[in-house]
Amino acid sequence: MLNFLSSAFLLVALLAAPFVTNPAVPGPDFQPAPCMFQVPATLTEGTDVSCGYLTVPSDHDQPDGPKLKLAVAVFKHQGTLLHPEPLFILQGGPGGSTLDVHPSLAQNSALLKHFDLVMLEQRGTLHSEPALTCSEVDQYILDTLNVDLSPADSNRQWTETLLKCHDRLAAQGIQLADFNSVQNAKDIETLRVALGYGKIDVYGVSYGTMLALDYMRLFPDSIRAVVLDGVVPPQTNFISTNVLSQDRVFKAFFQACAESPECSRDYPDLQKVFFQVVDDLDKKPVHVTLTDQQTGQSYPALLNGESFYSGVYQAFYQSGFIPGLPRAIYRARAGDFDGFATVMSFFTFDHTVSYGMYYSVSCADKQADPPASLDLSKVFPKIAEYDQGSAAAFQALCKGWNVPSLDAVAEQPVQSDLPVLLLSGGLDPVTPPANAAQAAETLSHSFSFTFPTGGHSQAFNNTCADGIIQDFLQNPSQAPNSSCIADYNKVQFWSPTSVVPVGMFGRVLTLDRSLLSPAGLLGLFSLFMLSALLLIPLVWFVKLFRPSRKATIPADPYAEPSPRLGSLSALSLRFAGLAAVLNSLILPVFWGVLTVLFVNLSLKNDMMVVWGVSNAWRPLFLLPLLFLLLSLFMLWECFSGWRSTDWSIWRKLYYSLVTVCALACVVVMVILGAMFPLFG
Repeated sequence: MLNFLSSAFLLVALLAAPFVTNPAVPGPDFQPAPCMFQVPATLTEGTDVSCGYLTVPSDHDQPDGPKLKLAVAVFKHQGTLLHPEPLFILQGGPGGSTLDVHPSLAQNSALLKHFDLVMLEQRGTLHSEPALTCSEVDQYILDTLNVDLSPADSNRQWTETLLKCHDRLAAQGIQLADFNSVQNAKDIETLRVALGYGKIDVYGVSYGTMLALDYMRLFPDSIRAVVLDGVVPPQTNFISTNVLSQDRVFKAFFQACAESPECSRDYPDLQKVFFQVVDDLDKKPVHVTLTDQQTGQSYPALLNGESFYSGVYQAFYQSGFIPGLPRAIYRARAGDFDGFATVMSFFTFDHTVSYGMYYSVSCADKQADPPASLDLSKVFPKIAEYDQGSAAAFQALCKGWNVPSLDAVAEQPVQSDLPVLLLSGGLDPVTPPANAAQAAETLSHSFSFTFPTGGHSQAFNNTCADGIIQDFLQNPSQAPNSSCIADYNKVQFWSPTSVVPVGMFGRVLTLDRSLLSPAGLLGLFSLFMLSALLLIPLVWFVKLFRPSRKATIPADPYAEPSPRLGSLSALSLRFAGLAAVLNSLILPVFWGVLTVLFVNLSLKNDMMVVWGVSNAWRPLFLLPLLFLLLSLFMLWECFSGWRSTDWSIWRKLYYSLVTVCALACVVVMVILGAMFPLFG
């Protein structure tokens, strides 16, 4: 969304086959091409999804001028088609990548099952040409990641960094003034015509709602119905009022915990604890390790009060993070920042955002107006302190960005009688439900719903929101069935015992390369242990049918007497092979189930995966403890076997190697944090 934080951890929200979804032949402005993004494994390129590039004028008022190429993907419905009109998906930001985010979200959604989805990679964004990405921002983040900057220094350096990006893009001949919401809306109309569609349905999220409203204003006859998710009315300046939105969401969050019997019991005085952690980190910052999930590189990072606050604030964007925030805050008070560092890694390293697009659009959409005079007397002091100067800094940056403002009409409310569905989240950190109410005042045929526990976007995040959208698109003339929202009235906060912590999950999510060596060793040692499944039963089977040699070999009267084992040791040796066989089975079973859990949580976008798994799976973590006990038993058997004359030298050597591998696996699992999650 339109949001400017003074910390380094700025988050810009999110949130050649024929087009079988459309009987018309694509026009000359559209050229099919291989998909330019990772097509979800559940879908087939050319059958389920077709891609291409739309050629548009850089300035639609000068059709013979320079051209842009916009990436497009059309997804065919996977079940019963409920309505022939396609649903155009408009991403937020501005500058967010539609094709980086929505394909993976859509594959799990009922919307893809029943509707054809058209995803436009907006001008200036990641997969379109040119992409207004700023490598300068990536370098700035690395340069300041481990530096304790004041808000003023952060604002100044951020402005300098972005203006360097501006100068580079301008030197490349890119007309930054052409990257605004009006031109963006005209791109949508060009795509509709190029693909031969009649009326279309439109879904916009965050900035995408402002874009959808602009499209409604300019091309009302091209639209059948509109869904606005995380609403941005064009008549509101969100840069200058963002501090109030931040204050609102934190107060709503603390209240939600206080009103929850479980949360207030497990995390008492959450508001006090949170700001105490913030104060403590401002006085004495700590160092954490953040991992860039794209490169797998890990970096030391300084975590002060402002960056901790910023990280918690940004977590509100994703509804799935919210239940775990009280736990993360309390763990931070105890000095445990591991799970929080994983979340911060997602927010800190985002190479998909086109900052050039963000500022070109935002500075043209009146967001650079002088900061409003706000009453901050009721705002949390720390929030007011951290926000101080950010709106003025944004205004200064826009002055240097030097793009013309849109006409005054772009700031006026959109008046329309088109069917519109508005969705909001009660815990949305940047587009509060009041925004939807404000927009609805001039939308005479609108239906507005708020998910009390929702973050910044609702669609693709829960089945209820998708069901409401589906019901609305089937019959936009009447209010959709919204009874399922009752299930989202209360945040189901995680208790201290509701999550079995598996810290390794977060590191896997960020593609931490430091996991490669221990994981490789674990696989190697486990593979050797698996040989016990074949060799030990085979030896036992051979001995079972081999005649005994004791009766045919005369005793040597001059041999030294063999050492006698204690009765317990002698008895335990009978189970040595069984122990090795069982232990070789435990690891593949444990890691197999754990991997399935991880993949399942990840595919469902269940944010619990950042910290671990549900308490319902706690018995699974008895297996590592059983493995440890059996490994120690095998060590005892190894010593006993070397003292026994019943074991051949080859058996002694092999059993010793299997035992060493088991003990090595124990060490590696301790390093990976997979040995004792049961006690976490």
